[in-house]
Amino acid sequence: MGWIKDPLTSTDSFEIKSGIAGGQYFTDSINTGVTATPTLLTDLMTFHSPQFARDNNTVNAKINWDLYVTFTTNSLTQEGYIYFTLPDDVVYDMGYTVTSTLTSNSSASLTTTKTTHASGAINVLTLKSVCGSSGCASGAALQIRVEWVKNPPAVTTATGTITVNSVTSQGWKIDQGTSSAINTVFSALTLEKVSSIDISPKDPSAGAITNYDIIFTANTDIPQNSYVVITFPSDITVSSTNSGGSTSLNV
Repeated sequence: MGWIKDPLTSTDSFEIKSGIAGGQYFTDSINTGVTATPTLLTDLMTFHSPQFARDNNTVNAKINWDLYVTFTTNSLTQEGYIYFTLPDDVVYDMGYTVTSTLTSNSSASLTTTKTTHASGAINVLTLKSVCGSSGCASGAALQIRVEWVKNPPAVTTATGTITVNSVTSQGWKIDQGTSSAINTVFSALTLEKVSSIDISPKDPSAGAITNYDIIFTANTDIPQNSYVVITFPSDITVSSTNSGGSTSLNV
């Protein structure tokens, strides 16, 4: 059969039967519950180079995050929208309203909503008003800047891929694209150095048993229930009562 558009869902079913001319008598039994499940053709949207990028690689730093996608085959109407699905530990919510702009089109503002993983990392980022009055044509390349997000709060190696879907205004999927592995696209995170370090013993006498005052400024947030590791030089003996014989202290 031609000129029939694939369904958007598989919740309805076909009823199949045969009968004689005029439809008066059935010659076969009725078969119901036959469903049609349309299969998305993958990579009808693509992430074009450089796929995605951030302007700061420091742990826990606020970043501008750029995404690059192309409607490879199908177009998208003005009412349609796109959404990105992210693995855990890629980009984190800052507790503010996430904003997005279409930098490939005069920095037009996009309607942006988010959901997060339990960790606080962004899980799904939904962008509406992506296409203008004429829609997004097949082959249209978008560059999107996402703001008010930040890097992970610690040096980790995120794995997996990011997917993008284009959907109708009702939320039915049209196309899907998949990025390269995240760890092959993002640069490695870097640590910010502590500053304003001041270390002074209460009793500076040689061989004295003493306490040390250690003062420093952390230039990134230290999350709740985390700790600071202080490693002493080998010629200072740390009390085994507090360190278990180690030359380091977790505080």
